[in-house]
Amino acid sequence: GTVVEVRVVSTNEYGAHVELEQNVEGSIPRAEIHHDLSVDPGQVLNAGDIVKAQVIRLDDEDRRITLSLKSAEGSEVRSEMKYDPEAQKARPRATPASSRPSAATLGDLLKGKLGDLSVAPSSDEDDDA
Repeated sequence: GTVVEVRVVSTNEYGAHVELEQNVEGSIPRAEIHHDLSVDPGQVLNAGDIVKAQVIRLDDEDRRITLSLKSAEGSEVRSEMKYDPEAQKARPRATPASSRPSAATLGDLLKGKLGDLSVAPSSDEDDDA
């Protein structure tokens, strides 16, 4: 998945709630924050922290983005995905859902920003042909 910079909104015993950009939020489960599950997410992350996280799952149906700090370790952030609080302030707020076309899914909205996140089999895998 793509590695992005996110801003931590809050933490709890289950993980962290983060913002990828204005009105685009995601979560980092506790198991994806630290290798030691006994470590409380609040010991690693604080509200307002800007961290690198890898997109590990997009759920269009539930409109959820799941990210991982562990998977992002040592990865480079795509330059267009660096969290920029000034750019966030300058962006207009999202239009209410009732005035938007209903055909767009979370995947469609993020595809332009993150690229195609679908998992394609690598060329060295057998495809039982």
